[in-house]
Amino acid sequence: MAAKKDTIKATSSAKAVDGEKSAEQRKRLEKIREQKEADQTRRDKAKAAVAEAEAAAAEEAARKAAEEQARAEAEAAAAEEAAKEAASKTSPLASIKLSSEDKEQLAGVAGTLGAAAIGALKARQDDEKDKDVKAETDKDAAAKGSSRKRRNIVPLVVLGVIAVAIVAIVALNWKSVQAMLGAGNEASEVTVAENLGNSTDDLGFGGFTQADFSEAILGEAREEQLLVVWEQDVEVETELTDELLGIGLFKKTKTMRSYGTGVYTVDLSKVDDAHVTLDEDTKTVTVSIPHTCLQYINFDLDKTEFEETDHAILGFGDITLTEEEHNIVERQVEESMRETLTEDERYAEADDAALLKVYETFAPVVEKVSDEYGLEVEFDEATENEDVS
Repeated sequence: MAAKKDTIKATSSAKAVDGEKSAEQRKRLEKIREQKEADQTRRDKAKAAVAEAEAAAAEEAARKAAEEQARAEAEAAAAEEAAKEAASKTSPLASIKLSSEDKEQLAGVAGTLGAAAIGALKARQDDEKDKDVKAETDKDAAAKGSSRKRRNIVPLVVLGVIAVAIVAIVALNWKSVQAMLGAGNEASEVTVAENLGNSTDDLGFGGFTQADFSEAILGEAREEQLLVVWEQDVEVETELTDELLGIGLFKKTKTMRSYGTGVYTVDLSKVDDAHVTLDEDTKTVTVSIPHTCLQYINFDLDKTEFEETDHAILGFGDITLTEEEHNIVERQVEESMRETLTEDERYAEADDAALLKVYETFAPVVEKVSDEYGLEVEFDEATENEDVS
C-alpha cells in the first residue's frame, strides 16, 4: 500500500515465532497431560480393585449358598425318610398328604415331642425298678420272673401309642404348627432384607448426581470467566520504500521489524448446566466448552527494530515517516499479525491447549466432589473459533 502518494510504500509479512514462550507453554501442557494420565491410571486401578473384591465376594457367596443348599437337601431327605417310616407304621395317618417341606417340619416337631415322651417313659421305668426291688423281698423267684416279662412289654406298647398320638396331633393341627414355624422364618427373611438394604445404603452407591458436579464446576467457571489458554508470539517484517517520482535512481528502502503476542482464551461464562453431563456407568463427568478466541494482541513497541537504509545512486538521506504515515504503517502491521494469528494452524494449537488447561482447572473440582469420577473436556460443536480482538 502507499503510505504517501508516489512516495512511501509499506509491505508487511508476519510469521509465528516458536520461541522460548512457546517452549515453556508446551512444557507446562505436557505436565498437565501426564497428570491427566496419572489420574486415569489411579481410577483404573481403583476400579480393578473394586471389581476384584466384588468377584471374590460373589464367589464366596456362591460357595456358601452351595453348601447351604447341600445341607438343606440332606436335611430334607432325612426328614422325608423319617416321615415315610412314621407314615408306614401309623395306619390312621396313611391318607394324609404332605409336601416334602411339610414333612421336614413335621419330622422336627415329632422328634421334639418324642424326646419328651421318651424322657417320661424313662422316669416311669426307674420307678418300676424301685418297685421290683421291694417285690423281690416279698415274692418267690418264679413270681418275680413273670412280673419282669410283663413290665418289659409295657414300655414298648406305651412308646408306640405315644408316638402315634404325637404324629396324629401334629398332623391334625398341621396348619397351626406350620404357621408357628413359618413366623420365625419370615422374621429372619425381613431382617436379612433390611440388613441388605442398610448395607447398600452404607456403601453410598449412586450417591452423586449431575447437579452435584454441575454446581461445583459452574462455580469455578464463574470465577475464571476468560481462561487464557495459549499465547503466540508473532513477528512482522515491513519494508518501507521511498521512491521519488517513481524513478529508481532516487529509491531508498528500509526494513522495520515489529513484535507482538496473540492471546487466546476460552470463555467459561458460556458454560452452563447443559454443558455438564454425567455418565454413571463409566463414572465420567464431561464438560463441553466453546472453541478458543483470539482475545487481543499485545504489541511490544520497545522491541521494534529498524535496519540501515539502502540507497540507490541518487537516493540520498534517510526515510522518515510523518505521523499519518506512521499510523498507517502501524495499522498495516496489526492486520498482518491478525492474519497470521487467525490461521487454522494457530487456532488448532490454541484449542489443543484449551482442552488441557480447562482439565487442569476443573479436575480438582470434580475430585473434591468424588475422587471416583474422572473428567473429560470436549468442544461444543455449536461454537467456532473467533477473533474478538
